[in-house]
Amino acid sequence: MENHPKIVLGIALCLGLMTWGGCATGGHQRAMPGYTDKPGEQLVASHEKTAAKYQCQGTSVLVVEKAELQPSKVTPGQQLVSRIVYASCYTTSLKGKIIRKVIHNGETVIALPEDIEYRPGTWVLTAHIVIPLRAGSGGYILETKMQARALRLQETNTFEILRE
Repeated sequence: MENHPKIVLGIALCLGLMTWGGCATGGHQRAMPGYTDKPGEQLVASHEKTAAKYQCQGTSVLVVEKAELQPSKVTPGQQLVSRIVYASCYTTSLKGKIIRKVIHNGETVIALPEDIEYRPGTWVLTAHIVIPLRAGSGGYILETKMQARALRLQETNTFEILRE
């Protein structure tokens, strides 16, 4: 039942967005090179390869390699694809949280907290975020916070909502 967390993530994101304006479909994007289009986790490199890349011997490191958001311009009802690629030198999983916030004019309009296990190795976390039909036009920020123990990492991406 390994796909269960992926299904729960997709449902949770959709349910979280329903309270702000509904889960509409449309605006399907192409997968970013090297990654699947499906929400959830995907192993990119084993712990051994990650340890060699980051010279992990005896260290506890969790680093964000990449934060991607596509597309950069959407209309209400379309879907954003958010990807965070992280590398963990820890030899066991690390329980924590990932919190995605959509911010417009300094105000949080969507908050999507999620419990997560940061696993050893390099992983990509993919989330789909559907833009509610009632979303206003303008510039938005997707803020992604990753937390585990005393670690705090933050990444931001910008996008624009256009009205047709």
